[in-house]
Amino acid sequence: MMYLLGLAIKSILREKWINLLTSITIGFSLLILSMTIFTVYNIEGVSDKLPEKFTIMVYLKDDLSSDEIIKAQSQVEGKELVKEVLYISKEKAFSELKSNLKGSAFVLEGIEDNPLSPSFEVKIKKELFSVEKVESLIDILQDEPYVEDIDYGRGFLDFVHSFRTAMRAVGIFFTLLIVFAIIFVIYSTVKILFYRRKDEIETYKLLGATAGFIRAPFLIEGGVIGFLGGLFGIAESYAFYYVIVRLGHNIPLIGFMDFPVQFFAVLPVVGLMLGLFGTIFALGRIRF
Repeated sequence: MMYLLGLAIKSILREKWINLLTSITIGFSLLILSMTIFTVYNIEGVSDKLPEKFTIMVYLKDDLSSDEIIKAQSQVEGKELVKEVLYISKEKAFSELKSNLKGSAFVLEGIEDNPLSPSFEVKIKKELFSVEKVESLIDILQDEPYVEDIDYGRGFLDFVHSFRTAMRAVGIFFTLLIVFAIIFVIYSTVKILFYRRKDEIETYKLLGATAGFIRAPFLIEGGVIGFLGGLFGIAESYAFYYVIVRLGHNIPLIGFMDFPVQFFAVLPVVGLMLGLFGTIFALGRIRF
């Protein structure tokens, strides 16, 4: 084993420029992977916070009595998806409208009767939130006899759901693309190294070396190249993280973003595994 390790180290040092270039290329590929994960991670974070801000406005019929309103509120609160129901009277709604239109009070001039309807502000349980469940709840509420109309920002909800789904698909696509790119880089490098050592390998074969003995140094070398690529990926990802943190002081939107720093520790292992896989794939295509 030590002899095989020595052969691998000699090969790494002898072909240091090819190996270094390959490791740097893998590092940049892992940086792109980090940026992809950063983007998808933050979009998922924003989507997870959506239920905390999301509300359904249920507008009630004007002719409901106090007892009917209390009964209706109790029915809505009894729905599995509902976290809280806040009753807003006509008077309170009109007062809030006046407050919001302080700079444009002329809009309400000439309006003697309160044109607004009483309503329920319905908040959804975060742990049960989904577009399908919200729309199912809307369908149920619309059939209730005390409901006049419902407003829940359907367009925004659909946009967030579609955007989240699209970004997940983009994240998976880029992850697979980067994985295949790294494997191809390792595959190409190992084939180059193999053919550059062809005479040496022929000598080992004449001396009776097995295929496993010949393959072992390449496997070690491929793993080391991938591991070094992971270390380069850590350095480049930390540089990217540092830029994000610095920009966060000047750009509020970036300041709210989070970076999964714990992912950095996995990069060398990812590089090592891809390095071994790429090497195995390359050696499997070579006839000894």
